[in-house]
Amino acid sequence: MSEESVSRALELYAIPVTLGVGVLSNIFVMMVMRRFCSILSTCLYLTLAGAVDALVLCILAGNAWIDVLHGTDIRHEAQHHTNSLCKMYPFVENVLVHLSVWLLSAACIETAAVTLKPSQLARICTKERARAATLLLFVLLVCVNAHSFWTYALVRQEKSGGESYMTCSNVKQGNIDSEEFRRIAWPVIDFVIADLAPYFVLFSASVIVVTRRIRRSDTLRHSAQLWKLHTLDASTAKQLHTAIIALAICHLLLVLPKLSYDIFAFLEGNLKLWKTSGDNSKVPIESAWKGKKKLAKTVSSLCMYSFLALKFFVYSISSIRFRVEVVNVLTCCCPNRTPPPPPPPPISSTANHLRQPAADPLLTSTDLPNDHPAQRSTLHFSITSV
Repeated sequence: MSEESVSRALELYAIPVTLGVGVLSNIFVMMVMRRFCSILSTCLYLTLAGAVDALVLCILAGNAWIDVLHGTDIRHEAQHHTNSLCKMYPFVENVLVHLSVWLLSAACIETAAVTLKPSQLARICTKERARAATLLLFVLLVCVNAHSFWTYALVRQEKSGGESYMTCSNVKQGNIDSEEFRRIAWPVIDFVIADLAPYFVLFSASVIVVTRRIRRSDTLRHSAQLWKLHTLDASTAKQLHTAIIALAICHLLLVLPKLSYDIFAFLEGNLKLWKTSGDNSKVPIESAWKGKKKLAKTVSSLCMYSFLALKFFVYSISSIRFRVEVVNVLTCCCPNRTPPPPPPPPISSTANHLRQPAADPLLTSTDLPNDHPAQRSTLHFSITSV
């Protein structure tokens, strides 16, 4: 079986499974993490990341699967529909992809900061700080990707036969500066923002938290005492921090193939790597390794989709409280159809266990004992009459 057939099989069968599991699991992550926001402000990042990851999977994995299944590239069709979509589509796609990885990075930075300085828990883990950091991330990523509105445009290109066609491109005809930006500057910026910088942040945070937990067990006890002083569930906070670090380690492992492929593709496209064949003639590496390159791209993309889809399972394995909340969400969404038994009738405030027996209408006041309420009321009436 050739590399191209293996690549097509992966795109045809593995991507839709990853897409379906990823969208459903991220919806559950978003619903469950909302319940933890009152316990740990770090969960605000994870709640937003669940929604963003679902959108990223729909845009990237969904487009790749439809392209293989029906031969229709939605991204290409949308960008070539109007000039506005040509500018808007890459802007939205890049902002969501960058925001997905930086929300996880923000959660890991907060976890590492609390691990290094447990005494600063009340100042670091606040909802206001988490909201401000999220807003700052969003504004910075919008500013970084805002170039799409003046670099991308529908341009007319000429064919060899004299015909012309419209294409969405971020390079203008005859503009050398725009060509250099498209070919060198923006790929480097996108690689640093989307891959290299978050990878370094997640690696550093993972090393800090893991080494602190292994070497200093007294730090964990001190952190638990501080969490209790601030009315936080120490066990739940510890489980969530473990889940975040486990998620960072999974990111380091599953995104590494994409990181390697992006470096290779950039060098191959700009440095013009060459490969010597058996007859000592130089052949471009793209033509010699076309199938291998396509398979490498498919595998690296599938690893990234798998990371976005498997966050729910990482949380479930790392946190007992997360599993409990998942069960609570499922039971709330699917309640028991058997109606509950009716509540007991309310007890009147005037009734008590010393309730007096009712008087028999056939008995007169003289037949009643002296301590009976009716006898006492008769005596009271006689004294008043006198």
